[in-house]
Amino acid sequence: MTPKIVIHGGAGSLEGTLHKALEIQAALSEIVSESYQLLLKNNARMTVIHAVKCLEDNPLFNAGTGSKLQRDGKIRMSAAIMDSNSEKFSGVINIQNVKNPIEIAEHLSDKKNSVLAGARATHFARKKGYVNYNPTTIDRSQEHEKKLIGD
Repeated sequence: MTPKIVIHGGAGSLEGTLHKALEIQAALSEIVSESYQLLLKNNARMTVIHAVKCLEDNPLFNAGTGSKLQRDGKIRMSAAIMDSNSEKFSGVINIQNVKNPIEIAEHLSDKKNSVLAGARATHFARKKGYVNYNPTTIDRSQEHEKKLIGD
């Protein structure tokens, strides 16, 4: 069986921003190519975590660094991983101030409580040694400011 990998960069509107769409397409192509090479040498779980981290690390995407600010100006992120071999699901919901939420979800995969939300998810990340990280970008801050003034 030939392995396959599918990723996507979200479902937001790019109307009127062809240059950004091309930038996103190029980033997705790079991430999927790199991840496919990893998949050929490693297991699917490791590959999925790698691919999601790449998306979280790229400010073009609404994940990790570059996540959209909510109405109150804070970024709350979610990430989850499901493994059909082990039949395990783990995830974080509304976690704040971490670089890669998918890594925290992965750490939960062997815990009794495999889903944590809000402050508990962030506290768990700190206990695991993840330092405070601000995922806000200048573009997202400006986007948020425009929304606040109704632009």
